[in-house]
Amino acid sequence: MAPHPRHRLLSMLQFLVIIAGIMPIPYADAQVTLHALSPISTVRAQPPASSKIAGPLERIAKAQETTVAQREAEKNDNRPTRNLAAQEEMAHWAKLSFLVVLASAIVSGLGLIALLYSLLLNRKATAAAQNAVAVARETNESQSRAWVSAVCTLEKPSVGITQTGVKGIYFNVVCQAKNHGRSPATGVSFHAEIALTGKNTPSPEEQMKKYCDSIRERSDRDADAIFPEASANLGHMVFLPLQDIEEDMADKDFKMISPVAYGCLNYKSIYTQGVRQTRFVYHVVTVDQTGQAMVLQPDQPNWLEQPIGLAQPATVTTD
Repeated sequence: MAPHPRHRLLSMLQFLVIIAGIMPIPYADAQVTLHALSPISTVRAQPPASSKIAGPLERIAKAQETTVAQREAEKNDNRPTRNLAAQEEMAHWAKLSFLVVLASAIVSGLGLIALLYSLLLNRKATAAAQNAVAVARETNESQSRAWVSAVCTLEKPSVGITQTGVKGIYFNVVCQAKNHGRSPATGVSFHAEIALTGKNTPSPEEQMKKYCDSIRERSDRDADAIFPEASANLGHMVFLPLQDIEEDMADKDFKMISPVAYGCLNYKSIYTQGVRQTRFVYHVVTVDQTGQAMVLQPDQPNWLEQPIGLAQPATVTTD
């Protein structure tokens, strides 16, 4: 560390004093005249030269000590102020750090929300793409598969007895099936049933659904094939017991019955899975002389000799 200028000045003065004390003082020969001393005289002693130099040095040293003491006192006086300023600066930086952390947390939260929203949009886009693929597949299948229609008629009934000895009426339900699709219909089979409807019986549609569901479960087998734009005639014999007819008319004032014929046409297509069905339900009616559809009246003589057929339009469903 470089010495203070005042220290250097003090050192130079001390060096000059030392030199002055060492060097001899030259004198010249001179005449000495002795004079008698006055009996009463006061001679003031002259201070030596070294004392003349030591005085300024002491003042300089004292001034330097005073300056140092003043600086120390100023340092001591400024310490609380500096501590307070340091604490305020630390608080300021702590506040800035908190704001930076808070801003970073907000930005991170917004980024997380944006990421979650992006994932949600991706999921929706994926679901939409899957739905589009499924729709395209179904559209392609519906355009390429076989579609078979069924139009049914009823042949003239006849009275007969079953193998178990039950007497009743046989009806032959004939179906004209046509393939309107672009691929062959394979495993084609036709099934029909006849039943009476009344207050205590299910609706015709419910009877049709129950019957066709049971047929679908046991109809997965090879059978006839119908090629595109081709037709085929299929038939199924149904049986209506006379005992059921008598029980149905027992509580009626107007002796009539209202039978329905229902069933399904089963088939498979190479572009679809499982058995497809075309379901139908018809009301069995007779026709008077004017061509008006009427219910069957078994109490009338020769009622089976009257024209009996299936009322149109029928209820037809397909899948």
